[in-house]
Amino acid sequence: MRQLAGPQVMDAAVMARAVASARHPGVRVTRLPIPVRGLREALLPEPGVPQDQRTFEEWLTQA
Repeated sequence: MRQLAGPQVMDAAVMARAVASARHPGVRVTRLPIPVRGLREALLPEPGVPQDQRTFEEWLTQA
């Protein structure tokens, strides 16, 4: 799997809501707590991952 990081640190629930709003109006996204720190950090890009200068919102409108 290829990784690409953006210029912002974002919350996964906020990103999921933006995708749902843009592509699946009416879908409801609910935040679930992740109590294990390792699982939360698994969503972070690895060191050395290429970084795109587009924001998530810009990427979403262009994808």
